[in-house]
Amino acid sequence: MSDRLNEYADFLDEDGEEAGLTKVALQNAIQVYDFLQPGPKKTIAEIAKAFHCTPECIAAAVRDHYWMFIPEELHREPLTGEALDRATINHEGE
Repeated sequence: MSDRLNEYADFLDEDGEEAGLTKVALQNAIQVYDFLQPGPKKTIAEIAKAFHCTPECIAAAVRDHYWMFIPEELHREPLTGEALDRATINHEGE
């Protein structure tokens, strides 16, 4: 996963004491956000817009997380472009 959250900010180190966002904190926030959304599943592009970062950043966080995955990528190459934007997130045990 990249060390960049978006064009304005970097992720903080896990052991740092600075104010800001770590990769693990983003992963946990994505997981909670996705669980709490009513209606149909949100796309990666919609989640990225809510978090003010790129779809690639969201996808990287999901791919790196133990309990989340992108079902459209199962047993396939990672998605890019519009296919990634339209993809959704699943959670292990759903």
